[in-house]
Amino acid sequence: MPPLAGVAALKGWRTFVTNSLEPENAPIPEQEAFTNVGAKAARGAAFLVGAKLLGRFLDFVSLVVLTHLLLPADFGVVSLAMSVIYLTEAIFELPLSQALVVLETIDKDHLDTAFTLSFLRGSTICVLVFLISLPFSILYHDARLFPLLMALSLAPALRGMQSPGLALYAKRLDFSRECIIDFLGKFGALIVAVFVAVTTRSYWAVAAATITSTAFGMIVSYVISPYKPHFTLSRWSDFRNFLGWSSGGQIVSAINWQYDRLLLERLVRAGGVSVSRSS
Repeated sequence: MPPLAGVAALKGWRTFVTNSLEPENAPIPEQEAFTNVGAKAARGAAFLVGAKLLGRFLDFVSLVVLTHLLLPADFGVVSLAMSVIYLTEAIFELPLSQALVVLETIDKDHLDTAFTLSFLRGSTICVLVFLISLPFSILYHDARLFPLLMALSLAPALRGMQSPGLALYAKRLDFSRECIIDFLGKFGALIVAVFVAVTTRSYWAVAAATITSTAFGMIVSYVISPYKPHFTLSRWSDFRNFLGWSSGGQIVSAINWQYDRLLLERLVRAGGVSVSRSS
């Protein structure tokens, strides 16, 4: 066999072997999709962990600064008021974001329905806290709780107006925007809390930080995920099964989560010893 013919035959054999092995070794589309999803999940988890650590650092800085400017009793009265907010929000919790993420397709009507339900939930909590603020302050013999609860009721109302478009990014395992919102909210809350604490030296610094964080988060959500609010319940049927999670068991769980703090504070005050500074 001539040398050139031998080289050509060798190249042909190599091409045949390569083509024969490629389909077996090459990843199938499902494997590629799984790899992409795994990579996205890993990046999203890493971003979330980093953002959480940064957020905890801001919380720590805020706590250190405020403890040097406020009295322990100031934190006590805000903690008691926040227990009411946490309890009410837990009872009326609606997994709207989870519902949007699970849906196969999301259209404008889905976003509008989610926004409407979230707005109704936030407004209901705001009104309910507003109504119980006076009886609650009388029950605990602390007049400061009345205006404090009314002010803090704005937080769930503002949360209820956040852009539902963020669920579109969560559906793609992109949590960077939620982390940015959380960071900017806490950073803005830190600045406002220090300013109010320096100027007033009162518990309103903690309350202002809570409201500011929620307000910043709501505003930034529309910058990052533009959305034009529209009230409708046209896609209610797609959310109905998810909203069924809000049951009696959820109410019991929420009460079990906060009852010890509320009961302990009530017993201490009834015994003649207050954990908060009298006005």
